[in-house]
Amino acid sequence: MKKKKINWSVAVMLLAAATVICSCKREITNLSADSPLAEGGRLAKLLTGSTSSLATVGSSYTIPADTITDHGNAATTGSIAWYLATYSGGSVAQPNTFYLQKGATYMCKQRLFIPANARISQTGTGTQALVKIDAASYNDAGSNHEFIRMSSNSILLHFNIDLKWMPTNGIFFPAGADDAQLINITVQNGKRITGGTSTLIYIAANNVTVTRCQLRRAGCDATEENTVQGGQMISVYGQDIEISHNNMAVSAQAGIGIQASAKNITINKDTIYDTGRAAATQDAITSYHVGTGTTNRNISITNCLIYNNRNHGIHVSGYGYTIMWNKVYNAGYSGPTGGYTGSHMGANIWLGDYKTPLDCSGNSTITNNEIGCTLGGGYVFKVTNYHSASTTIQTTNICNNNKLISGTCN
Repeated sequence: MKKKKINWSVAVMLLAAATVICSCKREITNLSADSPLAEGGRLAKLLTGSTSSLATVGSSYTIPADTITDHGNAATTGSIAWYLATYSGGSVAQPNTFYLQKGATYMCKQRLFIPANARISQTGTGTQALVKIDAASYNDAGSNHEFIRMSSNSILLHFNIDLKWMPTNGIFFPAGADDAQLINITVQNGKRITGGTSTLIYIAANNVTVTRCQLRRAGCDATEENTVQGGQMISVYGQDIEISHNNMAVSAQAGIGIQASAKNITINKDTIYDTGRAAATQDAITSYHVGTGTTNRNISITNCLIYNNRNHGIHVSGYGYTIMWNKVYNAGYSGPTGGYTGSHMGANIWLGDYKTPLDCSGNSTITNNEIGCTLGGGYVFKVTNYHSASTTIQTTNICNNNKLISGTCN
């Protein structure tokens, strides 16, 4: 797998561990301490403790909240958009850093464009600054209907983003926005779309990192059941992507949707729960019926805690998966009404396809997971239509040994 080039020209400074969103630091028992993707390694080179502040290398600017009613208007002197347009992002070697005031609220009536190399953070630790859409006056512009559009080498660090149910895509990484990063960001309240899909984070660029973030309410809130509204937490189209140490909950559709174009994906130490509220047919992590043949996609899902998802916990098919040291349970969950018992009785982990023509799955390893019981009445662990010679399958730590291993494609 290609090593990610975390293209920092600045160091992340140590601050008190209490500033990290505590829900993003959920510990998982019975996971391998010597996992190659456990704490340390690439992540340690990026983060050396808390993730609340950046050392300044280029110029720095503090953006006051003041009484500005639209921080998305570049024509308004002193707005976020004005600072970004006026001073730009600097260079790779000398990036400009823009500081929001901690605890302050910044209202926006239109999208924000983050220039290449720019970093947006907040002053000091404590309550996160809030960048919030003005729902009454929001202009959903942009070809991808996004609120925040990232550029290459740009970084968002340690503040809160409230989408107010308005943009189709909350944070959008277009093709070419390579090496961009989200660190310790809260993103919440993605758009409700009947018959469509919205995302909190949409990644079409390469070498993107999303880490230590908290994602909530993608296309629905925690009181909506069996909706027809679409909403994913993260949709991945790019390559060489790291999604790690995040906490994600409440979505109409999937938690993480990995598209056919995506390769070299690392998903590590994420907590994902309460996904698939749209008619209970969406998974926590999903990438099946992708039609990529025997292409090795190199997708790693490790050390994650996944539970209470309406359909499957992890459902993937094709070649090139490593699924290890995860704790997955309570697939087929349907909230207080009980387990879902329709045609998609959720498995906690499923390597396989059910749509015609079936993907053949192979060159994959599924071991050392803690596979708990489900609530929908189906198998807790499934491997179907697989290439047996290149697939390693665990045989223990499966609730009641309730598994289905069936149908080879040798």
